Amino acid sequence: MPDRLFYPLFILLIAGMITAALLPGPDRSNTLALNQDSANGPMLARGADLRALRAAEGLSVDLHESEDGDEVEYARARATRAEGVGDGSAGVFITIAPRQERALNGRTVRVAVLARARGADATDRFLVGYFTGDSPGSSGWREFTPTREFETYVFTFALPEKDGPPGVDYLGVWPDPSGEGKTLDIAQLSVEPVE
Repeated sequence: MPDRLFYPLFILLIAGMITAALLPGPDRSNTLALNQDSANGPMLARGADLRALRAAEGLSVDLHESEDGDEVEYARARATRAEGVGDGSAGVFITIAPRQERALNGRTVRVAVLARARGADATDRFLVGYFTGDSPGSSGWREFTPTREFETYVFTFALPEKDGPPGVDYLGVWPDPSGEGKTLDIAQLSVEPVE
């Protein structure tokens, strides 16, 4: 190839590579993150956001939609594995992305779950926990007794301050600690700084 073609093509190739490297890529860090409207406001998962719920082995989550199928009303979580059996897990969980974990670092948070136990296979107790993915300082499981109608179950927890880059945290629910296949309906999960 003659030099008069090679060098312009080479310069175009290098310019394209530099441009591609500088373009912002997709923000995959919040793919399963809680929605947050402001820096100090609640991080919420409700309605269609409940599609981000994931279930560990031995647990499942089914979405229940409105009659017209336009909106997710709640998620029904089931546990066929007892808590504490097998590998450690956050149960049925949603991810708190690194940018959100950074906003919560060293703060006291209010963790809330809007839930109910309804039906023949309804659970008589459930667990909620905030888990830090890469450092000590998880809340551990907090036990609640559900009602037949949706009610908000709350606990506060002081997250330790940590140095270094943020990690990924999890807000988890264990619908049936006994692992007998009992269910819990979840309509909303939230984390909110209180100080």
